Amino acid sequence: MQKEALKEKIKLFWEWFVENEILMKDVVNDDLHDDRDFLINAMDNHVLDFGMFTWEIGQESNDLFFFTISPNGNSELLQMSKKIMTKAPGLNTWKFNYAKPAKNWNFQFNVFDDYANEHNIDASEWKFILLPYPGNKVKLIIEAKNIANVDDNTKDSAGNYVLTHTLGEECKINNIAAFEIVSAFENQDQSTGISIVNLQKEFLELII
Repeated sequence: MQKEALKEKIKLFWEWFVENEILMKDVVNDDLHDDRDFLINAMDNHVLDFGMFTWEIGQESNDLFFFTISPNGNSELLQMSKKIMTKAPGLNTWKFNYAKPAKNWNFQFNVFDDYANEHNIDASEWKFILLPYPGNKVKLIIEAKNIANVDDNTKDSAGNYVLTHTLGEECKINNIAAFEIVSAFENQDQSTGISIVNLQKEFLELII
């Protein structure tokens, strides 16, 4: 995408955002809002025009809303989403994120498998090991006994969800080369596994 064309596209997007920010707040607060589908389709068209991004709008508190563009784990798209967000308007009631931020959460979530079956997962039971990887990155081995019986795609989805929520998407993109979900560590690793609840603390100590 040419530089000037991109600048104009970003400018037009934020102008549209400002024109519709009151509607966005109304839709967040009302799941049955008449213009909900219209707004979602319009936002999809705007965001996907920049590339294969996803997005989320929500409310952090009574007077603070957020808009997140996710590069879907792609480092090149991360650079694009940063460019978009540097031009975000100065709206006091909005927080803008160029990637999914780390969350303070309870490690419990739902995921659907390849057959559309829903699984309720408590990842607080998981453990991990950090291994050095070329390029100043790391590989994680994650012991997740409670999803041993789900298919590999679902395991990967669950692992991505936990790592993104715990570390934040930018940290995951820049520092994690790969991860592997196992039902049990190898015998020599049994005593070195760390609770996944402590992942953010351990990881930040490693990369600082």
